[in-house]
Amino acid sequence: MSALDIQIGGSHYKSKDIQPIEFLWKHGDTMDVCQKNMFKYVSRYPDKNGIKDLRKVVHYNELRRELFIQPPRFDFEEYFMQFSEADAGVLRLIFAGRTSEAAELVQGWLRDSQ
Repeated sequence: MSALDIQIGGSHYKSKDIQPIEFLWKHGDTMDVCQKNMFKYVSRYPDKNGIKDLRKVVHYNELRRELFIQPPRFDFEEYFMQFSEADAGVLRLIFAGRTSEAAELVQGWLRDSQ
């Protein structure tokens, strides 16, 4: 079974012939994170959160304009310090591209929470 066959919390992506993540993976290399989120919310709004998702599109546009005018400047560790040690460890793994290790840790948390 493909990860694309699974959706947590609804069917608003799975019901599409081509899911937004597939499109963005192939064609989104020129888009920043705000544009990708805007794309995602426009793609799903009719099938999930309606007006709330459209408000998110507008908010991401505002964030994008603000961050591109005055990019935030901070040290990576300063960012990670606001999280618990365990959460920061997973975020560091994701940031380093070690996503499988990060997902394994999160799966352990999920098992422990049951």
